[in-house]
Amino acid sequence: MNLQEVTERVNDAVRELLREEPTLFDFTSETNYTEWNIAHHLAIQLDYLFEDDDYDCDIDVLKVNLDNVRPDIIIHKRNTHRRNLLVVEVKRNPSSLDADVRKIEDNFFGRRLNYQFGAAVAIDRGMQPVIRVFENESYERNRANAL
Repeated sequence: MNLQEVTERVNDAVRELLREEPTLFDFTSETNYTEWNIAHHLAIQLDYLFEDDDYDCDIDVLKVNLDNVRPDIIIHKRNTHRRNLLVVEVKRNPSSLDADVRKIEDNFFGRRLNYQFGAAVAIDRGMQPVIRVFENESYERNRANAL
């Protein structure tokens, strides 16, 4: 899979999320939504778009051997690091996307996990979604070392 294909799928997932969940940001005065709720609904769309490629989609997993970092969404094959395709961080505010890009590069692009792609997504009420999809430049070099 290449960067263009992954970018198209992430964009399609965000578009479908907003189309299928028009009340995603509508709550009572006693309730508010978090990025975890947004990530959950986005993960449903991503799972659908990657299922034919034999990938699993998980949310909010805990990487216990890596300082307990917790990606919002991962597209991978469970029980191996050889098919770690995409890690996604979801925020409500686009000003924090640079930090999310660094988090993905620092924690998920290294030799141990070696995800091939990352995406930082900002989605909130009344704003155009901001989506950054990027490739792990060291992916091929690290691939032989993945567990």
